[in-house]
Amino acid sequence: MELKGFLQVLFNRRWLLLSLVSVAVIATYLIASQAPPRYEARVRIVAGITNGANLLFSLEQEGSAERYEVEARFRHLEEMIRSPKVLAMVGYELMRHDLSASSPFRNLDDLRQTFSNDEVRVALRNYATKRDSLALLQASDELERKHIDMMEMLGYDPEALRQGLDVRRVPGTDYIALEYGSEQAELSAFVVNQLAREFIRFYLLTNSHTADNALLNLEELVEERKTILDEKLSTWTRYQQQQTLSSSSLGLEVLGQMEKLEKAREEAEGQLLIAERRLVETRQGVPNLRGEEPIVTASAVSEAGLLRGRLLRLNDQYVRTGLQQASLLDSIGAVKQLLINALSASELARLGEEGAEFSGAIAQWKEAEVDLFIQQTRLTAIAQELRRLGAQAGSFSDPQLASTVYGRDVELARDAYLSAIRRLNDAKLGIRADGQDLGAVSQMEFAQAPDEPEPSQAFLLAALAGLISLGFALGVLLLLEYLDNSIKLPSRFTAMTGLPLMGSLLRLRSSNLDLVALFHETQKNTQLEAYKQQLRILRHEIMQADPVTLMVTSTRASAGKSSLLVSLAYSISLSGKRVLMIDTNLNNASLTAMTGASPTLQKYLQGQLPIDALVSPSVFDNVDVIGCAISQASPTEAFPHQPFEQLLVKLSDNYDHILLEGAALNDFVDARELLLYSARILPVFAADAPVEEADKKSIAYLRQFQEKLMGAVLNKVEMRHLVQ
Repeated sequence: MELKGFLQVLFNRRWLLLSLVSVAVIATYLIASQAPPRYEARVRIVAGITNGANLLFSLEQEGSAERYEVEARFRHLEEMIRSPKVLAMVGYELMRHDLSASSPFRNLDDLRQTFSNDEVRVALRNYATKRDSLALLQASDELERKHIDMMEMLGYDPEALRQGLDVRRVPGTDYIALEYGSEQAELSAFVVNQLAREFIRFYLLTNSHTADNALLNLEELVEERKTILDEKLSTWTRYQQQQTLSSSSLGLEVLGQMEKLEKAREEAEGQLLIAERRLVETRQGVPNLRGEEPIVTASAVSEAGLLRGRLLRLNDQYVRTGLQQASLLDSIGAVKQLLINALSASELARLGEEGAEFSGAIAQWKEAEVDLFIQQTRLTAIAQELRRLGAQAGSFSDPQLASTVYGRDVELARDAYLSAIRRLNDAKLGIRADGQDLGAVSQMEFAQAPDEPEPSQAFLLAALAGLISLGFALGVLLLLEYLDNSIKLPSRFTAMTGLPLMGSLLRLRSSNLDLVALFHETQKNTQLEAYKQQLRILRHEIMQADPVTLMVTSTRASAGKSSLLVSLAYSISLSGKRVLMIDTNLNNASLTAMTGASPTLQKYLQGQLPIDALVSPSVFDNVDVIGCAISQASPTEAFPHQPFEQLLVKLSDNYDHILLEGAALNDFVDARELLLYSARILPVFAADAPVEEADKKSIAYLRQFQEKLMGAVLNKVEMRHLVQ
């Protein structure tokens, strides 16, 4: 449709649009203003992507390709934070808090009524187990399905938590911001802090598992080299026995020491893995604040360094003496405790006042760190001692043995084994030296419960609702106007039908139009006054043509033929003309019913009535009516040709104009058969009806009688469309 027409539609519908927008704005404002307060807590995580130990790119070096990779890394971390597994861990902790704390975040009345105390206790144990093992509850398990239902009742399931969560990278930085909003300040702070902890724990344990897999091949290689060395040594021993070359007592002692060291090394490797796990776990309970850090004294640094050196020497001495001197082991324990105290004091000084509440967690963290250092240095000392003893063991056999095939095989196997040991230790020391490289992700700050709720967005939401409702209403109106293929506008009539438009008539809401009052009284109703003037225009056009017989028809039913015919008849009678209306719409006979005329037409033509009884007077002066009975027959079948034609000739002597009503052209043949008796044809169209294929065929038929066809009348036009 044309822009002008659409703008006119908007103007005509302005009150409807205003009402819709007003309702949307008021309703949104009332709902938003009555909504419970919302508290948002925020925390930031250091991603370690553009800064930190796992530096991928510096912020200054981000080019096009690098920037894409950086953004992809950040999106990966963001999706990991939003993952169901991480959110489920947070949900488990929330459930454990609410089910065991004296002041839970959410109301537990419904949960307590639904589940027994025993079921709650079982759920608490299961939440702890699932959280520790990073496992999800299984809906297929009947018991765990109940535990999922508990979380959903309190709104702690992953999907509910995700709705209040916002995770995004702080632009231009290495930080990821976590925000969570809820009805309670403490709940919001708890969620973001716990989410940061669980994410970092999940991330580090995942990376640790990946690192373990990376070292698995090296460990398998060491085992393979050790097996080969054992086989070569066994062959060597058998060869010595065969050659009656026995080792001295000192050589046997060296071999015994090497066997003990091998067992000690295996034990140290197991303790190393335990220490690594403990280090990852204990670090989660300690904040990693960035920014301004308190100054750590040089004495504290030197003291820790001296203690590390002393531990290194004691560990080396303990290994060289065969790992049997209890006094050395006690000394190692004492120095270990001193180093733990020194490192803990240094960390507390770095954290300042906020670190006081984490003193216990810091001590556990530093203890795990020192244990890891001890096991790493012990493994290095054992490897060195094994190399020394291996070289020494060769000197107690026959000097000619080294030149034999067996001797060379033993040397090669020993070198391969020691090389594999060095590679494994170097890899472990490089990947897990201090636990930092397992992942540079860390929590920058700890969220505190917000003091005030977020500002109300009622006005903003109301304005947004107004804009959305206005846009929606405009879109619906535009769609309806676009899909509406009815004639509607007088300006569109000729383009859609190809017929000239003689005049238009307004749609009148009243079914009982008083034509006498309409023409003889001043109308205060603008629609009635416009309707009267439109009738006068049509009357003028008909008087100009001055047909004796005029058939009013339409392409489809319900176009308003009968009411138009009555209005035209009365309007013409006001000019001093005598008008006769004949109802020839045999299928409907609506004119007969409207005027109350007697159905005499068929009876007269069949010779059953005299002509004096044929015509019925109407309520208007100089206007008469001939009614008809409803019939399924067409005019040609209902009455003979000559009698009807003779009747029209005879009636034309007494009337100036004879108006015939014909049935709809699309549905019946009546109007086509009556064209023979009509001097002119007046087609009527309804403005609220479309022009479809059947209408086009009927219009094409009418245009064959161009000499009889008058301009068409567009009926039922809305007042707002009349000016377009």
